[in-house]
Amino acid sequence: MPATCQRRCANSGDSSMSAGQERSTNSLALAMVARTTASAGHRAVLDHLGAKDCIATPLISNGEITGVLVVCDRLGEVSTFDTEDGRLFATLAAQAAIALENGQLIERLQAQIQAREHEAQHDALTGLPNRTLLLDRLAEAIGDPGAHQFGVLLLDLNGFKEVNDSLGHYTGDLLLREVAVRLRETVTERCTVARLGGDEFAVVIPLLPDVETGLAAAA
Repeated sequence: MPATCQRRCANSGDSSMSAGQERSTNSLALAMVARTTASAGHRAVLDHLGAKDCIATPLISNGEITGVLVVCDRLGEVSTFDTEDGRLFATLAAQAAIALENGQLIERLQAQIQAREHEAQHDALTGLPNRTLLLDRLAEAIGDPGAHQFGVLLLDLNGFKEVNDSLGHYTGDLLLREVAVRLRETVTERCTVARLGGDEFAVVIPLLPDVETGLAAAA
């Protein structure tokens, strides 16, 4: 429900609405617009919704409005929403707000689980797969019946200790990040580039057609 319509429902006076038709139920502001309303503001709301009448309330989670629940066109040619409808609708809205809050909680938990799984399988400094994920990729390559052979490259950086000792660990970390970027750019997307620890890296090359191709990649 647009904000302009919400304001009109909440602020426009309407002599055709009884005191029970605009009230607060379970901390939810409930607004009902009858099909017999004479209020220009309420008529504008109904025209905007393309409805004969409507009942609306905000969905509140943790003290904040997360949405608006609107029901339009009560069944029947003569009857319109009444106080009993308002009580039922308020209960429905409260349950919907709880369901929405639970759904958001589940999404946050799933996001946290995915983040922790990513952290457990990737190197914090370079963002590359770590030794755990590398072993998983190796197991996949070994168990793939369509992969007749694959290559594994093991690399370390000559003189890395001297860089750390002379220029400091910050510079050494920058160097490791740059090496990670260049290794990823050198191989194809099918390959797995991993950091084993320190200045040691590994590359898994799946579906290697022949030994010469592996030697060429190592060069």
